[in-house]
Amino acid sequence: MNRPHGSLASQTIFTILGLSGWLVGSAMGSSHREAPLISQDPSADNTDVYAFVSYEGGRSNFVTLIANWIPFESPYGGPTYHLLNPDARYRIHVDNDGDAREDLSFQFSFENVIVDQQAVIGGIPVSIPLFNRGAIFPGFTGNQTVLEQYRIDLVEGLFEAPTRVISITQTLSGSQVFPKPVDNIGTQSITNYEDYARTFIHSINVPGLSTSGKVFVGQRKDSFFADIGGILDLLNIPNPTGSETGNTSNYENASVTTFALELPKEFLEGPGGNKVIGVWASAAVSRGRPGNGPDTNSDGIVDVSDVLNVAGSWQSPITSTFTAPAQVSRLGNPLVNMLIIGFKDKDRWNRSAPRNDVDFLPYFTNPVLPFHLGFLTGQQAPNVFPRQDVVEFFLSGIPGVNDPPGNTIADILRLNLDTPPVSSAGQNRLGVIGGDNAGWPNGRRPGDDVVDISLRALMGQRLPQADAPAGQLPWTDGVLKDATFFHNAFPYLTTPDPGGS
Repeated sequence: MNRPHGSLASQTIFTILGLSGWLVGSAMGSSHREAPLISQDPSADNTDVYAFVSYEGGRSNFVTLIANWIPFESPYGGPTYHLLNPDARYRIHVDNDGDAREDLSFQFSFENVIVDQQAVIGGIPVSIPLFNRGAIFPGFTGNQTVLEQYRIDLVEGLFEAPTRVISITQTLSGSQVFPKPVDNIGTQSITNYEDYARTFIHSINVPGLSTSGKVFVGQRKDSFFADIGGILDLLNIPNPTGSETGNTSNYENASVTTFALELPKEFLEGPGGNKVIGVWASAAVSRGRPGNGPDTNSDGIVDVSDVLNVAGSWQSPITSTFTAPAQVSRLGNPLVNMLIIGFKDKDRWNRSAPRNDVDFLPYFTNPVLPFHLGFLTGQQAPNVFPRQDVVEFFLSGIPGVNDPPGNTIADILRLNLDTPPVSSAGQNRLGVIGGDNAGWPNGRRPGDDVVDISLRALMGQRLPQADAPAGQLPWTDGVLKDATFFHNAFPYLTTPDPGGS
């Protein structure tokens, strides 16, 4: 079958599938700008989630949870760079009993303290226009115009009706306030950014345990890798069933803001010794936004200064009720909202809770993408419905790997805590379908090639050949990375590119 090209190809496939408008819009990555509304609010846009048994040496009794926000951070994004939103609540959720409802949630709230750095010009003090007036180094913030800091609250039970809320504290100082590193402005401002950033890995008290955990919030190089431009351009990839190398990731020079936690396994285990947990992240933003909120600094204008606190003040990290901030994004498994959920429902998906994912079930039992791939490549898509293999992969867990008893249909990262970790050098980038049960979809590690895995899973890699004639082909976007491209210690993600060098 000859592969059609150009505008006729796009018109033909959309006509055949009844999909005029499909893949038109702002989808741009694992969950980078993947829905119309969240594309307008990057500070609350959740890009990737990871959950894995720590494979750093001597840390196999711990679990690492990572959530990234703010897609496409530019190294040159000053002078404000990429501040987190004080009006948002960033959350990492854990379900430990299989009902797709949060049992433990870590809620992060931020304060951006403005410091009026001045220079004396012609005998009068004048505020400087840049982020910093001199070098920044560990333990010294005196040259910064913004001090970023955050608090963490552990919320037990549902957000609608929490059973307990505990403030997380630093192990050594007992402080509830955690400083955050500035973004990688450049080598003139921060000589060794990685050494600087690692001083912001904080040891934390874990409620009910004597063992400490870790937290890091700060800029990292974007860990998602893909030729997403080619995928979205009607699979404009040289050979999608050929070489796994040769293409360049569209995210090579981009950064994100990473929230990373390392917690003891025993803290996350469920009742009755349940060892399969479900992990997802979400962001909620208060409806009181600049432009329609109070004039908190009494300057006669409602603007961004009303949500950027002045030195010495602190807004409560939790509003008067837990229902006031409205959820605007959520993410469990990678690529779901981008490649599976229909365009008209992408915003509804972001606002919904995983426990309600049965409402979206037809997108998984009858996925569109395999037919798209089959038509454009001349290969035959799987011909058996409903696609129970896709449901297991994304919504319920792989039998014998990460499917807990009484499991509820939901898009959450299911991680079997009893699966031994695999060292960085020994990991298979294809995870479970590559014979490495410590990888995605049993949790997710930074080096798991989720694009190639997704393409192969959707084309029927786990189905009999009679039902999926192209299921055993090496579907790929041609971008090859693995665990060796990342650090092998917490927080695992790598150094962001500097703005100036």
